[in-house]
Amino acid sequence: MSYSFYVKSPGFRIPFRDILAMLREDFPEYTLQESEEISGPLEDTYEAIHGFLPTVSTRNLEIAYTAGGDLQFRVMFCASPQDYAISVWAAAECARRFKTTVSTEENDLPRPPDALQSDWSEEECLAQGGRDFRLLRTMVAEDGKTMKIAGPQRPFFAGPKVLGAIDDADIFFQVFRRQQWLDVVSDVHASKTIVATTNGDKEVAFAAFGAALPYLMSPLPYVAVVRATDHSKEGGTFFLPFKELPQLIENVEFLDEETIFVPAVPTNDWPEFVARAERRAVTPLEDGPI
Repeated sequence: MSYSFYVKSPGFRIPFRDILAMLREDFPEYTLQESEEISGPLEDTYEAIHGFLPTVSTRNLEIAYTAGGDLQFRVMFCASPQDYAISVWAAAECARRFKTTVSTEENDLPRPPDALQSDWSEEECLAQGGRDFRLLRTMVAEDGKTMKIAGPQRPFFAGPKVLGAIDDADIFFQVFRRQQWLDVVSDVHASKTIVATTNGDKEVAFAAFGAALPYLMSPLPYVAVVRATDHSKEGGTFFLPFKELPQLIENVEFLDEETIFVPAVPTNDWPEFVARAERRAVTPLEDGPI
């Protein structure tokens, strides 16, 4: 369900480093998912790299070489209209600089870069975003299940609840972006997944949860609640099922079907929260089913 734009090879593989430099001329914050160290993609040791524009992108753009040496800009399903626009601009600009032509997966006839940009205007990019959104709604409605869509920062969970409340593509992409970039534009603490091994050699995934910090939390089986109000002090932890947090804390906001924003629990209220939460504590690291 992705969509690709192709830049005809000018007789050699266009270096990834040149493409990234070109993108950053117009989008200085453009970022690669991969490392940019000398042994990484800028030395063209990869067959593909993945980029995004912080606070704008909903999906990574894949830039790769085809078997014939052409350059492929692959836009993923449910990429934002702005992601489509960046991809069209990049493919066209690359063709201009290397004096070659472009094509698309729908039309493999070579065309000049201006023609590509004429066909893929801002209006067409918006229309493609709308088509992706409507297809996503149809897919979720038909099977009733939640779809996990990889984003630049974290997965986005699209299910019946969140899509049932949205009937406009523009609102959907606003929701998607907020879920991806909330921790970038504020002081929200994005929880990191920790994996521990049980006595029975099973793995348990969880995130730490403490006082006085707002959290953006992707769905995990558990959170490890820090008893001490001062994060630098020892006080021990206990495990709480992730699904219990919305039951114990007011104003928890669902950013998608499963990802939550948890407002900070003030230090003065933390001991009372710990007392209530510990009544629902579990012991997943011990032997037995998880």
